[in-house]
Amino acid sequence: MTFLHVNSTAHVLLVLAYKIKLVEVPETVTVFRVTRTLEQNVTEVVHRWQLTRTAPLKLPEEIFIRTTMEVLLERNETLMYIKRKSDYVLEPISRTGLESIWRKMIELETPTAIAFNPYGGMMAKISSTATPFPYRAGNLCKIQYDTDWGEDSLTKRSYVEGKRYGEIYFAGNFERLVEIKTRVDSGNFFRNENSIPVKPYFNS
Repeated sequence: MTFLHVNSTAHVLLVLAYKIKLVEVPETVTVFRVTRTLEQNVTEVVHRWQLTRTAPLKLPEEIFIRTTMEVLLERNETLMYIKRKSDYVLEPISRTGLESIWRKMIELETPTAIAFNPYGGMMAKISSTATPFPYRAGNLCKIQYDTDWGEDSLTKRSYVEGKRYGEIYFAGNFERLVEIKTRVDSGNFFRNENSIPVKPYFNS
């Protein structure tokens, strides 16, 4: 890869050229997933993983990453409503802390997930000041919080609920604005928390 990197507050990275090496994907690809539940002592498994989770300097060449080009070209466009945040773990989370996390996830009404991404390995070899990304040596892993909700699964974001603030903001203009918004931006591409909602629509 050839690039121009300006290390400033703007963190400008201009890629001039790059090369990628493609690998041949076999007809049969084997994948696996190890699942553990609370009853199967997942707390102990995750706690021990934090102590041994350092990423290798180089992944084995025989590990293939899935190919999705054909699927992407033929897929039907769908919308996902998600919120994700991340933290960086400097010290292992205690067993008590992990159990508290599990309890909170169970209490929440919407589907939630937490992902742990191992750090270390080659990432730790690069100085924290060499690139705009500073989370290198000293970070055990990244922890990602994910929550998502399906369309119409929560009334808080529905058109009917939107009428409450819409009629306050726009008074008698609200219904007319909804009709206009639905015609010109049925996919609700241009939006913010308090923008004019659109009526329900379905992708063809």
